[in-house]
Amino acid sequence: MNGFQYGITMTDVTPVKSLASARQQVLSHLRLTTNEIEDETNGLMLLRYNNTDYLVRTINFTNGTDMIGEWEAFVDAKTGELLKLEDISLYDKVKKKKSKV
Repeated sequence: MNGFQYGITMTDVTPVKSLASARQQVLSHLRLTTNEIEDETNGLMLLRYNNTDYLVRTINFTNGTDMIGEWEAFVDAKTGELLKLEDISLYDKVKKKKSKV
């Protein structure tokens, strides 16, 4: 299972906004500095979001400060708009065992 979408017809796939400006927008939104991020990966891809096709800068990173998480961001590479930002970490919820008395 993957996220492949049929029918994307975007013809202009030249980014206008740089990776550096997309990264800065995400960090500013989260109120982080570049020193607070770890294990960053990034790329350029086509994304169908809310029934609209976008050329996006993807930025994924982990953070170990006050905002612990594994963040995934999609920034429109044409306008610089932050389309989606989400913590994609899997958190383990510990279930408490009922004790028999």
